[in-house]
Amino acid sequence: IPSTDEYTNRQSNATFVDGNGIIRTSYANLVKYSEDFTQSEWLTDRTTVTANQTIAPDGTNTADLLSATVGTTGNHRLRDLNNNLGPHQYTFSVFVKPNTTSHIGFQMYKTGFGTILSTRYELDTETVHTGTGTPKITKYPDGWYLVEGTTILSTGEANTSFVIVLYRNNSDSINFTGAGESLYLWGAQVVKNTEAGDYYKTTGTISGPPRYSHDPETLTPTGLYLEP
Repeated sequence: IPSTDEYTNRQSNATFVDGNGIIRTSYANLVKYSEDFTQSEWLTDRTTVTANQTIAPDGTNTADLLSATVGTTGNHRLRDLNNNLGPHQYTFSVFVKPNTTSHIGFQMYKTGFGTILSTRYELDTETVHTGTGTPKITKYPDGWYLVEGTTILSTGEANTSFVIVLYRNNSDSINFTGAGESLYLWGAQVVKNTEAGDYYKTTGTISGPPRYSHDPETLTPTGLYLEP
């Protein structure tokens, strides 16, 4: 009897067969609450997050505003915590839209090993600067950009933090006195891969797209695992 199993919440990479019969890999998003930066999973340092402030790349009013807290001096950032990652190559990405600043940075810290990714992006000129890791920027419609940073974790498992950093402008260092510098964020993702791949939304658990052993519309068994 053909199986009509489905896996709608998985926490690791998996293969599937696309509409052309080609076997491909789908990547699990290792970030929780990828579209809600107000959740406690994300910690603010001299920044504030305001939910649902503009239209996101998917056409919904779900993009959050990240702002530097006025009068605070230091680095202004947003951090995701409690990610126990083992040795592999990872790509950190997020959709960003300038508001009062168009400068943003990525950092990745691993307990006991310090900074393993440090990149900076100038959105208005589509310029990337490499510190540690491989940066990439891609322009999207309506003023959005997808920024990515890829790095290799070459040691054993340890807690890893993903960090989004605000910059005032191209000439400033990471430390400055906040004056409300802000930009919009949506769709954070970390995948075990050399590039971001297709984005997949998460909430309270890490997850990847569902897989089916049948056509999810007609329910016709296929004997293979598919993704719609």
